[in-house]
Amino acid sequence: VEKVRQPFNTGALSQAAAAAALKDKAHVQKSRVANKAGRKFWESYLEARGIAFAKSQGNFVLADFKALGKHGNDLYLDCLKQSVILRPVANYGLPHSIRITFGRESENKRAARALDRALGLKHK
Repeated sequence: VEKVRQPFNTGALSQAAAAAALKDKAHVQKSRVANKAGRKFWESYLEARGIAFAKSQGNFVLADFKALGKHGNDLYLDCLKQSVILRPVANYGLPHSIRITFGRESENKRAARALDRALGLKHK
């Protein structure tokens, strides 16, 4: 039945849970605070390394590694070997970019260390 399916799609149960979560004002506020902290973390990380990125109001940042001569898929694979998933976006016509979704502070730090290793940088 589901031979082809988009990644990250949701079923009816997941959609119902999401709708209920949006009604929980405390949860929404907590999510906004966490998202803002994640955005600040990744923007600081990228700026400190001179990596171009698109400003975001979402729960992820789009980083462009073309100036460093790096391809997004290579970075994705290097990070994946370290059990960290950063999404390549070559399928959107951005072969040098990756999408970095914000996580908890510990997850962001772990992903940053993995990305530094993939870039051949010492973690700052």
